[in-house]
Amino acid sequence: MTEFASEKRPAVTYSAVAVAVTMVSMGAAIADAFAQLETYLGSRGINPTGPPLVRYRAISFDSPFTIEVGWETAEGVVVEAPYVADVLPAGTYVVAHFNGPYSAAGEATQAAIEWAAREGIALDVFHLADSSDWSCWYESYPREPTWGPSGPQGPVDICLLALD
Repeated sequence: MTEFASEKRPAVTYSAVAVAVTMVSMGAAIADAFAQLETYLGSRGINPTGPPLVRYRAISFDSPFTIEVGWETAEGVVVEAPYVADVLPAGTYVVAHFNGPYSAAGEATQAAIEWAAREGIALDVFHLADSSDWSCWYESYPREPTWGPSGPQGPVDICLLALD
Protein backbone atom coordinates (compact mmCIF):
# COMPACT_ATOMS: atom_id res chain seq x y z
CA MET A 1 0.00 0.00 0.00
CA THR A 2 1.24 3.48 -0.84
CA GLU A 3 -0.02 6.87 0.35
CA PHE A 4 1.15 10.11 -1.27
CA ALA A 5 1.65 13.54 0.27
CA SER A 6 3.36 16.86 -0.29
CA GLU A 7 5.46 17.51 2.84
CA LYS A 8 7.86 20.14 4.12
CA ARG A 9 10.98 18.31 5.27
CA PRO A 10 13.97 19.68 7.19
CA ALA A 11 17.56 19.37 6.04
CA VAL A 12 19.07 16.01 7.02
CA THR A 13 22.78 15.41 7.54
CA TYR A 14 23.99 11.96 6.54
CA SER A 15 27.10 9.86 6.03
CA ALA A 16 27.22 7.40 3.13
CA VAL A 17 29.25 5.33 0.75
CA ALA A 18 28.86 5.86 -2.99
CA VAL A 19 28.14 2.66 -4.90
CA ALA A 20 28.06 2.06 -8.66
CA VAL A 21 25.01 -0.05 -9.54
CA THR A 22 22.76 -1.17 -12.34
CA MET A 23 19.06 -1.85 -12.04
CA VAL A 24 19.90 -5.56 -11.78
CA SER A 25 22.70 -5.28 -9.18
CA MET A 26 21.14 -2.60 -6.98
CA GLY A 27 19.51 -4.79 -4.30
CA ALA A 28 22.62 -6.78 -3.43
CA ALA A 29 24.86 -3.72 -3.72
CA ILE A 30 22.72 -1.79 -1.21
CA ALA A 31 22.85 -4.61 1.33
CA ASP A 32 26.65 -4.89 0.98
CA ALA A 33 27.09 -1.11 1.23
CA PHE A 34 25.05 -0.88 4.43
CA ALA A 35 27.22 -3.58 6.01
CA GLN A 36 30.43 -1.83 4.87
CA LEU A 37 29.27 1.58 6.13
CA GLU A 38 28.05 0.18 9.46
CA THR A 39 31.51 -1.30 10.08
CA TYR A 40 33.24 1.95 9.09
CA LEU A 41 31.03 4.20 11.23
CA GLY A 42 31.26 1.83 14.20
CA SER A 43 35.07 1.70 14.02
CA ARG A 44 35.12 5.49 14.35
CA GLY A 45 32.52 5.75 17.10
CA ILE A 46 30.02 7.48 14.80
CA ASN A 47 26.44 6.62 15.74
CA PRO A 48 23.54 7.10 13.34
CA THR A 49 21.02 9.71 14.51
CA GLY A 50 18.20 8.49 12.29
CA PRO A 51 17.15 5.81 9.85
CA PRO A 52 19.17 4.40 6.98
CA LEU A 53 18.70 5.93 3.55
CA VAL A 54 19.56 5.59 -0.11
CA ARG A 55 20.08 8.74 -2.21
CA TYR A 56 19.73 8.75 -5.99
CA ARG A 57 21.46 11.67 -7.72
CA ALA A 58 21.06 10.28 -11.24
CA ILE A 59 19.40 7.15 -12.50
CA SER A 60 19.64 5.22 -15.73
CA PHE A 61 17.72 2.17 -16.84
CA ASP A 62 20.33 1.26 -19.48
CA SER A 63 23.75 1.91 -17.93
CA PRO A 64 25.49 1.93 -14.53
CA PHE A 65 24.82 4.83 -12.17
CA THR A 66 25.92 5.80 -8.65
CA ILE A 67 23.81 5.85 -5.51
CA GLU A 68 24.72 6.83 -1.96
CA VAL A 69 23.88 4.34 0.79
CA GLY A 70 23.96 5.83 4.27
CA TRP A 71 22.54 6.79 7.61
CA GLU A 72 21.45 10.06 9.13
CA THR A 73 24.32 11.30 11.30
CA ALA A 74 25.08 14.35 13.41
CA GLU A 75 26.14 17.62 11.83
CA GLY A 76 29.91 18.02 11.53
CA VAL A 77 30.74 14.31 11.14
CA VAL A 78 33.96 13.93 9.18
CA VAL A 79 34.53 10.83 7.04
CA GLU A 80 37.33 9.82 4.69
CA ALA A 81 37.06 8.73 1.06
CA PRO A 82 35.39 6.66 -0.27
CA TYR A 83 32.77 7.76 2.28
CA VAL A 84 30.86 11.05 2.05
CA ALA A 85 29.16 13.36 4.53
CA ASP A 86 26.45 15.49 2.97
CA VAL A 87 23.06 17.11 3.54
CA LEU A 88 19.67 16.33 2.06
CA PRO A 89 18.23 19.81 1.44
CA ALA A 90 15.23 21.17 3.30
CA GLY A 91 12.22 21.79 1.11
CA THR A 92 8.90 20.53 -0.14
CA TYR A 93 8.97 16.88 -1.11
CA VAL A 94 6.51 14.57 -2.78
CA VAL A 95 6.55 11.61 -0.43
CA ALA A 96 5.31 8.11 -1.13
CA HIS A 97 4.74 6.33 2.18
CA PHE A 98 5.23 2.78 0.87
CA ASN A 99 4.93 -0.45 2.83
CA GLY A 100 5.71 -3.67 0.99
CA PRO A 101 8.46 -5.61 -0.73
CA TYR A 102 11.48 -3.45 -1.50
CA SER A 103 11.45 -4.96 -5.00
CA ALA A 104 8.22 -2.97 -5.64
CA ALA A 105 9.63 0.40 -4.48
CA GLY A 106 10.38 1.36 -8.09
CA GLU A 107 6.70 1.03 -8.95
CA ALA A 108 5.82 3.17 -5.92
CA THR A 109 8.33 5.79 -7.08
CA GLN A 110 6.77 5.88 -10.54
CA ALA A 111 3.32 6.21 -8.94
CA ALA A 112 4.63 9.15 -6.83
CA ILE A 113 5.92 10.89 -9.97
CA GLU A 114 2.54 10.40 -11.63
CA TRP A 115 0.73 11.62 -8.49
CA ALA A 116 2.89 14.78 -8.46
CA ALA A 117 2.00 15.46 -12.11
CA ARG A 118 -1.74 15.07 -11.39
CA GLU A 119 -1.41 17.44 -8.42
CA GLY A 120 0.47 20.02 -10.52
CA ILE A 121 3.69 19.63 -8.49
CA ALA A 122 6.89 20.07 -10.51
CA LEU A 123 9.77 17.88 -9.36
CA ASP A 124 13.38 19.09 -9.28
CA VAL A 125 14.74 16.77 -11.97
CA PHE A 126 16.60 17.27 -15.25
CA HIS A 127 16.02 14.63 -17.93
CA LEU A 128 18.87 13.70 -20.24
CA ALA A 129 18.90 11.33 -23.20
CA ASP A 130 19.99 8.32 -21.12
CA SER A 131 19.40 9.35 -17.49
CA SER A 132 17.53 11.61 -15.09
CA ASP A 133 19.50 13.87 -12.72
CA TRP A 134 17.69 14.58 -9.45
CA SER A 135 18.33 17.52 -7.14
CA CYS A 136 17.24 15.28 -4.29
CA TRP A 137 15.56 11.87 -4.37
CA TYR A 138 16.04 9.58 -1.44
CA GLU A 139 14.48 6.62 0.30
CA SER A 140 14.34 6.49 4.09
CA TYR A 141 13.83 3.16 5.88
CA PRO A 142 12.19 3.85 9.28
CA ARG A 143 12.19 0.20 10.46
CA GLU A 144 14.30 -2.89 9.98
CA PRO A 145 13.00 -4.98 7.09
CA THR A 146 11.38 -8.34 7.53
CA TRP A 147 11.75 -11.18 5.06
CA GLY A 148 8.74 -11.96 2.88
CA PRO A 149 8.02 -14.09 -0.18
CA SER A 150 9.58 -11.45 -2.48
CA GLY A 151 12.62 -10.76 -0.27
CA PRO A 152 13.12 -7.87 2.17
CA GLN A 153 10.03 -5.81 2.89
CA GLY A 154 8.84 -3.02 5.15
CA PRO A 155 8.04 0.67 5.25
CA VAL A 156 9.92 3.08 2.98
CA ASP A 157 9.47 6.83 2.59
CA ILE A 158 10.29 7.69 -1.02
CA CYS A 159 11.06 11.43 -1.09
CA LEU A 160 11.31 13.53 -4.28
CA LEU A 161 12.26 17.21 -3.97
CA ALA A 162 9.78 19.56 -5.63
CA LEU A 163 10.62 22.86 -7.28
CA ASP A 164 9.64 25.83 -5.13
